[in-house]
Amino acid sequence: MSAAEDLLNEFLVGGESRIQLACQARDLENPFLDFKSTRSSTGALDDNDKRNLGINVSGFANTEGGILVWGVEEAKGPGGETILVAKPIPKLRPFVQCLNEEICRCVSRPVIGVRNEMIELADGSGYAITFVPDSDDKPHMCVLGKEYRYYIRTGSSTQKISSHNLVEALMQHRKVPKLELYVHECAVEPDDKGQSSHARYRAIISLRNVGDVLAKHVAVTFRSYGNRQYTGQLDLRYSSVVHVREHDGSDQHALQFRTPPECIVYPGMTIHNVQVIQPIGGDVNGEQTVHWRLNAEGLNETGILTLANFEIKGFGGR
Repeated sequence: MSAAEDLLNEFLVGGESRIQLACQARDLENPFLDFKSTRSSTGALDDNDKRNLGINVSGFANTEGGILVWGVEEAKGPGGETILVAKPIPKLRPFVQCLNEEICRCVSRPVIGVRNEMIELADGSGYAITFVPDSDDKPHMCVLGKEYRYYIRTGSSTQKISSHNLVEALMQHRKVPKLELYVHECAVEPDDKGQSSHARYRAIISLRNVGDVLAKHVAVTFRSYGNRQYTGQLDLRYSSVVHVREHDGSDQHALQFRTPPECIVYPGMTIHNVQVIQPIGGDVNGEQTVHWRLNAEGLNETGILTLANFEIKGFGGR
C-alpha cells in the first residue's frame, strides 16, 4: 500500500477527529498531504476550487501520489504563524458530486484511479478528500483555471514545473510493463510417424503480466532452428515470419506473434500462446532452448528460455 493510500485510510477511519488532529499538529502538510478551503455554500465549485483541484491532481500524480483534504483553511495564529482551521463544507454531497464531474477534465492526460471520499457530519456538512495515486502515465498538465502548466509536489507545497528538461524526465519515468515468458507444459512424445527410434519435443510457452502496468501491442519473436515449428494459440492471433540478423552477418528466420490492437494484457493476466514442436533424433541428448525477443509499449527485451534437459536412449525403451 502506498503512503497516499495509508493517509487516506487514516483520515477515513479517524473522521473529524483526524481532521482536528491535523489542525493541531505543528507539521501541517507533507509531500503526500495538502489542505484546501472552499467558499462554496451551495456545493458548486468556483474558479478557485477548480484551479486548486487541477493543480493538486497534476502535482500529486506527477510525483508519488497524495490526498487533498477539502474544508480546512490556513489562518494566522496569535504569534503570526500559519495554522490550520477546520471549516466544514456546508453542502458536502453536492460539492463532492461537482468534484467528481471535474476530475476527468481537470488535467490533460486523465489520471487513472483518482477518487473523492467524504467525511460527513450529522447536519450534512463535512470534509471531502481527493485521493490521487502515483501515475504510470506522467506528465499531467493542469488545464482548469486557465493554468495549462505542469506541477510537482516538493516538500509541503505544489510547485510549477518551469523546465522543459524536467517535463521530459517525467515522460521517461513512466512505468513500463513487466512481462514474463515461462514454460507452461512440456513433454517428449512419439513423432507423427510413430517411429520408436524418433521422438519430438512439445512445449507450451506462456506469457504472463507480472507487473502492475497494462501491456499493449505485445509481440513475441522466437528464433527458428532446423525443423522446429511454432504454432500460435488463443490471444496471440497474428503471426509473421521475420528475419533476424546474426552477428556474423547471416540471416536466420524467426516467427513473430503479435496481439491484435484491441488485446490488452492486464496485470496478473496469462496468455497460453505458443506451442513449440521440435523433432528429436532417437539417440540425441541435449538441452532444448528458445531464443526470444519481447516487445510492448515501453518494453524491448531479449532472452533465452530453457524448455528442459532430457536424455533419450531409444524412445521406446525409456
